[in-house]
Order: sequence, then C-alpha cells, then structure tokens
Amino acid sequence: MTKLAQIKQELDVIQDVRDKLIKDSREIIPACAKAIREFQKGKTAEAKAQLQTIDGKIRKLEASHKEHPELVAQMLGAAYQEYAELAILISFYESRKLPNLNVPSEAYLTGMGDAIGELKRVAMDMLGRAEIKDAEQLYNDLEDLYAEYSQLVYPGSIVPGLKPKQDMARKTLNNLHDLIISSKLK
Repeated sequence: MTKLAQIKQELDVIQDVRDKLIKDSREIIPACAKAIREFQKGKTAEAKAQLQTIDGKIRKLEASHKEHPELVAQMLGAAYQEYAELAILISFYESRKLPNLNVPSEAYLTGMGDAIGELKRVAMDMLGRAEIKDAEQLYNDLEDLYAEYSQLVYPGSIVPGLKPKQDMARKTLNNLHDLIISSKLK
C-alpha cells in the first residue's frame, strides 16, 4: 500500500467516525431540550430519567470511539454543553450544588451559563405562584454561583463563548432581581 493510500484509509475512518458522531449528536441535543422542558413543567423524575439515558448514550459514544478522543470532544461539543446545562439545572435546583460531570470544561462552563437562564425560569414560575421567598432564595443562591462563575476569565480561544454566557447570566440575574422586587411591591 502506498503512503497516500494509507493516509486515505486513515482519513476515511476518521470521516466515518465524524459522520456517526454528528448523527448521534443530533439525537442527544433535542433529547436534552426535551428533558429541560419536562423539568420546567415540574416533571423532575422524567427529566432525571432522561438525563440518565442521555448520559448512557454519551458514555457509549465515547467508549465506541475511544481511539479518537479529540474528534469525540469536537463533534459532541454542543451535545456536551446541552447535557451539562440539563445536569446543572437539575442538580443546582435540588441541592444548590454543581454536579461532577465527565464533560470538557468548556462545555461545562457554557452549559452553566445556559442553566442559569433556565433557573431564572424556575424562579419566575415561583413568583407566578406567589412563592416570593423561594424565588428570592433561588436568586440569592444563583448570585453566589455567579460570583464564582464570573471569576473565570479566559479568552475565547481557551473557552469559546464563555464571556457572552457570563454577560447573559449577569443580565438574567439583574432581570430576575427586578422581577422579585416588583413582586414584593404588589
């Protein structure tokens, strides 16, 4: 076999792995979105079950393509982020703690920014039910989380999208604070 034929064979394998990962990623992302919607509807058990299923799919993909970890990390980037968002949403709501996840740090951090937005929705639902003290406690816990989150200052070349996620989280929390104040004045 010539060197070029060998290179072609190697690249064909990589392209096949890439194509499979793209397909599987396209299944994981909407599954995460569905679980987040279930959680927002108060169906926590269903969301947690879906989280476990999604985790299993991700681990299976990683195991079946362990010879290409960089490609897995690259192709599953958005799926990892959505998975992190879902896991952080559930964990932080239930225990006010961040979960230990086996995902790339970049996905964890950007997923956290999105989870803060979803937790704002939870607080807004609390306000809608006149659970002002609960919403205020969640807000205070989110402020504590944001205080740590905002200390992570890295350029986009190291953590792509982090700064915009942090900025959006700050705006989200400012808006939630305003909503809580308005609810108290009613």
